[in-house]
Amino acid sequence: MELSDVKVDKDEKLSVQEVLEECHSNKISDERAEILVMGLIGWPGFRDVFSISAKHGDGVDDLKEYLFNSAIPGGHRFSPDLLVDVDPRESVLNVVKSKLLEHLDHDVPYALNPELENWEYDETSKVLRICVSIQTKTNRQSSYLIGENGRTIRLIAEEAEEVLEDFFDNEVKLNIQPLLPENLQKPSTIQPDKLEKNKPLPLVY
Repeated sequence: MELSDVKVDKDEKLSVQEVLEECHSNKISDERAEILVMGLIGWPGFRDVFSISAKHGDGVDDLKEYLFNSAIPGGHRFSPDLLVDVDPRESVLNVVKSKLLEHLDHDVPYALNPELENWEYDETSKVLRICVSIQTKTNRQSSYLIGENGRTIRLIAEEAEEVLEDFFDNEVKLNIQPLLPENLQKPSTIQPDKLEKNKPLPLVY
């Protein structure tokens, strides 16, 4: 239906459902849109509605004022020393999973399940040392995870380590251990801060 074919009738009375159906099924002109919303007050199912312009920032101050006025004063539910209200070990695994999704293709990242092997905080050096293992079930998964000369897994470990340092606001040393299908014994720990570029990794195939 063309815009010129849409009838504009200022006396037309439509229900909210009819307005929504027309908007979904037709291309409407600005004039027709003005007629459709004429007389409509509020939105079904909502107590308050705010129109905000992401480009110009219009309406943001009104929303902020509404939220501040709606806030109820109260005490803190958690200690000020607590950064998050979730298990930090689960957060570590989620960060590693996110980097797997970011750097691995196809179905491979969905088939890998990182597991926390070690968690140790060095009181002397103030360093949090974390070891995560990733079990692979096929040579294809191993190849994608490790990458050429270990570049992929090194990149995953380095970026995950950076995210964890920001997350915990503390120095973190993250070691990733890929468990290969031919040999389920854990190979040498990969330490991103000690790896040399283009140097083959000490992995067992």
